[in-house]
Amino acid sequence: MNATEIKQTLEQIRDADETGTSTEFARESITQFLTALGYEDENIHWEVALPSEKSDSGRYRPDAIIAKSSDTRPWLAIDSYNFVNQDPPTYGKLDGYGQRSETFEYLTDIMTTNASLSVVISDEIIAYSVNSKNMDGFISDHTQIKHLDDLDEFIGDIIDKLSPPDSLPTEQTDWDIFGPSKIESDYFEMSLESYESGLEATISGVGSKDKEDKQSTNNKGDLLENLTKHIIGSTSGVIVRESNRYTKRGEYDLILERNGEEAHPVFDEFDRFIPVECKNVPDDSVGTDDVNHFIRKVRCSGCKAGILVTTGTVSGDRGKYALSSIRDSFENQGITIAVIRNSELQELKTGRTFPELLDDWIFDLRFPK
Repeated sequence: MNATEIKQTLEQIRDADETGTSTEFARESITQFLTALGYEDENIHWEVALPSEKSDSGRYRPDAIIAKSSDTRPWLAIDSYNFVNQDPPTYGKLDGYGQRSETFEYLTDIMTTNASLSVVISDEIIAYSVNSKNMDGFISDHTQIKHLDDLDEFIGDIIDKLSPPDSLPTEQTDWDIFGPSKIESDYFEMSLESYESGLEATISGVGSKDKEDKQSTNNKGDLLENLTKHIIGSTSGVIVRESNRYTKRGEYDLILERNGEEAHPVFDEFDRFIPVECKNVPDDSVGTDDVNHFIRKVRCSGCKAGILVTTGTVSGDRGKYALSSIRDSFENQGITIAVIRNSELQELKTGRTFPELLDDWIFDLRFPK
């Protein structure tokens, strides 16, 4: 490990392709950075649920941790944050103060996981905190939030503070490493073991032969449709009425129907029938054309709301793209498009429910910050 290698790695992260997805950015940037610091691949554990009093669910799931094993206290916990490609689009254009403030919030969230080091890395900023334990938990002894354009000023401090220790912590921790085994609520009940395996297969595109092959694309689409059916089948008050219905307006991936059972109040935002569009694009964003086409299908079906499910994200830079279309359809046409992105699909693994995720999206759509 040397300063030149780490500096080059951070410069590559700073200059990352702005069209990449948040998931892609996280995996690539974190792996590059931790490897450059000298950490071993076997000690990098991804998306581990850690106990956290700050989180409503009692858990915080950083993008990755450095730990001796999955059942020992983490030495380092790290999150990534791609300002260029965040939703809603206003995040992508925060000024310097706004970016520092947003990053500090991420950093303080990670500190609640009892890791010795907390790190947040973005395409513009790196922040890190050296933490120590006192009677009230872990507190920061040293915090830095720096812009990646100023690497020469602090590269030495990064090496000094974030380098691997002689040995990683060995004390056991009492977190539930796999999170809950089952989600149970008044309106939603689902086994997480089957969901997590289904989500992994969907994102990896198991069954696909080639990314450019049409049959492969169809297979990937089927995987997400099946995963969505599994989620709907776990939700009270709604069923899948029909799959892949072809009409003059195009294909409807799924059409849901309210079945009269007691349901979460969020479904009062929907009609009897609910069109669903599935886009299995983990390495991409759903763009304006696809979103506008779905909005037209919802409008022409006489429905007032639909659901877009994607393993990627939704384009929204500068408010010009797909998220702007979703807001315009609500404000000008009275049509609500609820979006479940990869980030929401991942949240289901922490114990949140599908109706709660829909409710969060619609609330933010109605009352944007």
